Amino acid sequence: MQAISLIGYKKSGKTTLGVALAKIFSERGIRVGVLKYTNHHFALSEDTDTSKYAKYSQIVAGISPSQTLINLQKTSSFQDILPQFHNIDLLIIEGGKTLTASPRIILTDNMEDLNALKPHIAIASYGEKELPAQENIPHCINPEKLADLILEKAFIIPAFDCGACGCANCESFIESVLQNKNTWEKCKIKNSSLKITTNGMPLDINPFVENIISETIKGLLKTLKGYTDGEITIKIK
Repeated sequence: MQAISLIGYKKSGKTTLGVALAKIFSERGIRVGVLKYTNHHFALSEDTDTSKYAKYSQIVAGISPSQTLINLQKTSSFQDILPQFHNIDLLIIEGGKTLTASPRIILTDNMEDLNALKPHIAIASYGEKELPAQENIPHCINPEKLADLILEKAFIIPAFDCGACGCANCESFIESVLQNKNTWEKCKIKNSSLKITTNGMPLDINPFVENIISETIKGLLKTLKGYTDGEITIKIK
């Protein structure tokens, strides 16, 4: 899976660009997922049944012939929700200035504080204005060409900031990849030797926890007759 973040301040055009990109990718046969960050409450229409239930319920789910809706009355972390997107090709993340899980596109129609938008991990800017020349980031005004660049440059990492790759954090790792000093495949979590899925959804595990789980399982299995070192497969139902 690839991912790109659309980063900008209020009324900078994030949703307009996101919808345009989703349409372009969908028409190219690419399965698209969208994760939207906002400082506001996600309000359901007051006259819907799901909204009425949501006033008194911790979780409301709705199923129709064409849709499934799940509304949780709590916030979730990026790592918690990421497995839900395991069967899509490209994730569009709208907002989330501090999230460092993917490269980003900076929306330039409103730049209150450019540094807060982290241009050093951007692959391009988009909008009526261009970034200062010293940022050395290509500016794009054509969504189709921007989509091509995203497919070339986009990637996703779990944003654990574990440091196992040798970088100080995931932000530094993304920057090193964009500078061609690294490759995203060197993320220790994405390249883990321990693969765990629950109900078909993969779980990302930081290297410290991976080592604990792996060594514990190996230690238990070594007490069993017939055990030999090598690849281990365990399935639990």
